[in-house]
Amino acid sequence: MSKDKVMKYLAIFLLFIGLGCMGFYFYEVKSTEDSVQANTEAVSPKNIASSVRSNSKDSKQIDSDSNKEDGQHGDKNQEANEENHSDNQNIEAPEVTYDPHQVTQITPQAIREVNEKMQNPWYREVVKENALGALSIPDSGLSITILNGLSETNLVSGAGTFWAEQQMGVNNYPLASHNVNNGDLLMGPLFRTQPGMKAYLTDFNKIYVYQMESIALYKPNRSDLIDLHKETPTLTLVTCASFDDISERCVGIGKLIDTMDFDTAPVWIKNSYQ
Repeated sequence: MSKDKVMKYLAIFLLFIGLGCMGFYFYEVKSTEDSVQANTEAVSPKNIASSVRSNSKDSKQIDSDSNKEDGQHGDKNQEANEENHSDNQNIEAPEVTYDPHQVTQITPQAIREVNEKMQNPWYREVVKENALGALSIPDSGLSITILNGLSETNLVSGAGTFWAEQQMGVNNYPLASHNVNNGDLLMGPLFRTQPGMKAYLTDFNKIYVYQMESIALYKPNRSDLIDLHKETPTLTLVTCASFDDISERCVGIGKLIDTMDFDTAPVWIKNSYQ
């Protein structure tokens, strides 16, 4: 075989390898986006609003008698939960953790594994029970469910909380989510959020209005940004600079400027939680 033919076949071979790599890359991107889209829809604000509202401390008026009644039914509820879990022994509930050091760089495979778990009705309901509310920034298109803790499932389904004791409208309310290189998923819209835009944080009883003051890149060691205690009520939004780059964090910071009742809030604000 002549040298020219060898080079020709080699070029064709390399072309096929290149096309295969490109195909795999686009498959990974599409698979990742589809998985995250499915996760976010499963715990979307419209799917968790009523349960969050009923579980909110602001909406509860519980006296000692009702506490006793709840206690009487506690064993039955526990038995029901155990029975529901009996068919799902191969699936563990997502661990509620508030340690940001346990958050690692996400991979397409890990996202698909979370999505597979989310197909299980029991697992999906457990995640939905962790919902605390929702956040929207209408001007940038951000709308995301707030979930309790920083589990991997939470960070590819919504935004997770850093502290067990953080409260909306008080001190700092930091939230984190993974970056999947899609400007419309999770906190992707944070990159087009601008100072002056308003963020609407809600537990579906109250809406806390923050005005965004800055969106900037920071090194991961800036733990002061997520400190719980702040003199001014603050909203802090954190995501990675990109899917492949965890050397920096994109951080949006807003300050509380208003509070309103959810029921009497403008319809367009309530409709922003999608």
